[in-house]
Order: sequence, then C-alpha cells, then structure tokens
Amino acid sequence: MGFINGSRYTDNDLQKIPKNTVFLRLENSFISDAGVVAMPQLDQIRCIDFDGCNITNKSLYRVATFHSLEELWLEDTQVNDSGIMLLGKLKSLKYLSVLNTQVSSKVAQHLKKSNPDLLVDYEIE
Repeated sequence: MGFINGSRYTDNDLQKIPKNTVFLRLENSFISDAGVVAMPQLDQIRCIDFDGCNITNKSLYRVATFHSLEELWLEDTQVNDSGIMLLGKLKSLKYLSVLNTQVSSKVAQHLKKSNPDLLVDYEIE
C-alpha cells in the first residue's frame, strides 16, 4: 500500500488501515487513543505522524508493538515521560519528535542513550 494520508481519519478509519502500510500521516486528524489501540498490526510500517492528534500514553502501548517503525512524530500530543519509555524497545526507531509535549529532556536523553542511532527532537528545559 505504501503511503496513507489520513489527515481526515477518525478512530473508525484506523481499524481499516491496510496491514502493508509503510507511511501513515495522521497529523491533526480526529483520532484518539481508542482508534490507535484498535489499529491492526502493521508489520511493514516505517513512519507514523501523530502530530496534533488527541493521543496519550495509552496509544504508545500499541505503537511500541510496531517493531519496524523508524520514524515517529508526536508533536503537540498528550504523551509524557512514562509513555515515551515504552518506545525504548523499538531498536529500529531512528527519529522521534516530542516537541510541545510533556516529555522531559532528561527522559529524551535517556532514550537516546539506550539507542545511540536515535535522533530525538525535544524541548530543552
């Protein structure tokens, strides 16, 4: 399938995402934790953009199961330190943006130390 522009998606649409999706753009869409938790297993996913979505740490439990994920955008979401720590097991992750979130620089730096290939964009306190 490749690229999906889901900027107008709702929670119900997330259940129908093709399992072979590689890039999923959901920026500023009308989704919540309920939709993310119900997403199918995306074994080929490389990038997800959740910028501006109404998601919390609950969504990151699901995202942390996408082991092929290389790039994750979480700007302007309600995620925080405890949720971000769930992503530590994603060794394929190369880029993470947590600008304008409740993620502390301390946790962002810790995550980077656990995965030296990871570039993390975060607020400097």
